[in-house]
Amino acid sequence: MVLLNIKYMKNLILLATIFVALFSCKDDPDENIVTLSLPSVFDEYNPDSEIVMGSIFGSVYDENENPIDNALVKYNGKTYHSDKEGRFVINNEALDSKGTFFTVEADGYFRGSRRIYPQDGSINYTYVQLLALNDIGTFDSADGGEMVGDDNISISFPANSIASTTGELYNGPVTVAAKWLDPTTDNIGEIMPGDLLGLNARMEEVSLVSYGMMAVELFDINGNNINLAEGNTATLSFPVPQELLRDAPNEIPLWSYEDDMYGIWSEEGSASLQNGKYVGEVSHFSFWNCDAPFELVVIEGQLLINEKTPLANAKIGIKFNDGTSARYGTTDAKGFFTGKMPKNRVLTLSVSFLDDDCIFQDVNLGTFDTDTNVGTIILQSSGSAFTIAGTALDCFGEVITNGFISISIGENTTNYYLEGQDTFEIGLVNCNNLNEVKIEIINLDDGVVSEPSTLPIEDVVNFDQLLACENALEEFFVLTVNGKTEIELDNLTAINYTGGIRARSPLFNFTFIAGIFRLGKHEANDFVFIELETEPPFTPARFRSACDNGEGCEEIIELDLNITKYEGIGGILEANFSGLAVKSNPGALDSVAFNGKFRIIETE
Repeated sequence: MVLLNIKYMKNLILLATIFVALFSCKDDPDENIVTLSLPSVFDEYNPDSEIVMGSIFGSVYDENENPIDNALVKYNGKTYHSDKEGRFVINNEALDSKGTFFTVEADGYFRGSRRIYPQDGSINYTYVQLLALNDIGTFDSADGGEMVGDDNISISFPANSIASTTGELYNGPVTVAAKWLDPTTDNIGEIMPGDLLGLNARMEEVSLVSYGMMAVELFDINGNNINLAEGNTATLSFPVPQELLRDAPNEIPLWSYEDDMYGIWSEEGSASLQNGKYVGEVSHFSFWNCDAPFELVVIEGQLLINEKTPLANAKIGIKFNDGTSARYGTTDAKGFFTGKMPKNRVLTLSVSFLDDDCIFQDVNLGTFDTDTNVGTIILQSSGSAFTIAGTALDCFGEVITNGFISISIGENTTNYYLEGQDTFEIGLVNCNNLNEVKIEIINLDDGVVSEPSTLPIEDVVNFDQLLACENALEEFFVLTVNGKTEIELDNLTAINYTGGIRARSPLFNFTFIAGIFRLGKHEANDFVFIELETEPPFTPARFRSACDNGEGCEEIIELDLNITKYEGIGGILEANFSGLAVKSNPGALDSVAFNGKFRIIETE
């Protein structure tokens, strides 16, 4: 799990576009950003790594808690998109239990990121709140200038100190977007990048205590990202929150955030305390942080609401420094939490659920000088904790192995991924002493949801068997390649095309043309052209019923395409397919099996 704060999405609508847009993307919004070399501290950095398999289910939203559609979530060379409710999933991927790092980008926002610590086989919940790229002013690069933000930050630029996108000295107007991040705010874990893990000048990993952060980006007259020219510096001024001034040191290290390879803060220079602000010089722009470093220990444990039921997807905070500093996070599907904490500090665990107003319990963890598993913590419910149980089935009465459950208590709604177990059992907390709990089941393999089911809240709420069969989604696309399934439930189009239909899904860039267009089965020699195109490291790169470009694409040698519904322009195009493909180039890998199904609305 990742140590961060949570803001749960409220009143999520779960009918038409109910899950994630999970697809590769060819056009990245940061393609014109000036590439900066990593600080020298990373030259010999070789962090520990332990690869496990797991999934990440997350939400992306703005400062007003509105979901962000089509945010780019980048991990391990792949790009995923958030759906209209801001949700995304990274499903069954190789993760690093010592620190898994991914970034989140959207037009008009500073780049966000997270660093999580997953267990093998875990489903990890994460929440990312992106900060708007608000301009605080413009100056002429030849003259320099001082930019002052509404949040009492300031940035001073010398004359002739800005480089263009090509690295040459830039001459023209410079627009500055900047924002201060208050380390004492409740949502600091959501808005800050990564977590507070740092790499000091001695190349030691340390746990950081922040006294203030700043995000800065510069843009030229054409809106391209630019940066300080080599050998130049700018002066940053950070306000220090009043409650932190008492313990604020006169000199403090400055740390920049590295978000290309490691997702870690690196020590670069220092700042001095001047009239309630930290002032320091920086040589480039990213996120900057004024932090006191501490030796770290890894603390992990598990939260249960009784002797066997985990409290999953719950907000936790681990506080220290008399409560003025904290790490925030979410428990994974089995109630586990992990984080890197300051060594030899009194740590207090705070547990809440669904929203910040529901403080469930505080637990004194103690002081630690070595990595420690604190074991299972059974929370005292005081009558507010309860368990829901049931079985999620598809239309054929089979257990759903790829779906999720939406749970609503009053106006608060959250989601839990279904792992295919015969019976699900989820621990919940009734924060506001409400009387009922409502759930819906969503089967991602066929895009069907269950009828909502509502029962009174008691110690154990047994929903028995829930059948996801009644309400078919309007559009979906499911593709399985060599046993691995990918889902697309958004942004689908089917376009009338000479000789047939061209249907496109952003996840797969799927194109299919049936020369003899009719309901029923088609074969490869029936002039059916299917192209399923993805970006590496997805495989296969391309399926085609005819392969004539000489590029070694995968050629379909077996195909069974069954068109089950075709209503013409404005109506539904529905089909299922399966087949076998081999690469046409010499020395190709073994054959690739694929199958899938889709329902798409055709447009002109």
